[in-house]
Amino acid sequence: MSFLSKRSRPVLCISAALLILGAGGALILYGADSASVPLEIVIPEANGVQLKGGFLSVTVPIGLEPVRRPFTLTLTATGGRHRRLTARVDEPLPPGLVFTLEISSRGFGRSLGPRTIGTAETDLMDGICLAWRKEVKGTLTARAENIMPRSSGGAELVFSLR
Repeated sequence: MSFLSKRSRPVLCISAALLILGAGGALILYGADSASVPLEIVIPEANGVQLKGGFLSVTVPIGLEPVRRPFTLTLTATGGRHRRLTARVDEPLPPGLVFTLEISSRGFGRSLGPRTIGTAETDLMDGICLAWRKEVKGTLTARAENIMPRSSGGAELVFSLR
């Protein structure tokens, strides 16, 4: 048998409900069954260039035919802004050593044909947009003129999306 009478039970239930509503008052929308809440959404553009395989290596015989090395770049350029792919070497090449790069457009962007590469940024492609990890094929052509002494070394080839 319960210690509350049937008559006092509804009063207790109403009091308990008011207590629960009071405790959770911060969550009540005061009579509304929905609310509009401002939501800020930021979707940044993603841009990147990655060399498939990680590096290029070339041995250039002095005074003979140029050496060609194929490579693949993965390009990401989201958004509708048209970008261009550029390339440069990080330091001057020795006199008589010439690098030429050519990129195929592969259905997006526009290849600008073979370009001689130096320390200044050189455009290789333009019109690149709406690209997510799209692969393009390229060719590095290296030529050493007869004036070159025997040597070895390295340089950084820097690709950028601008």
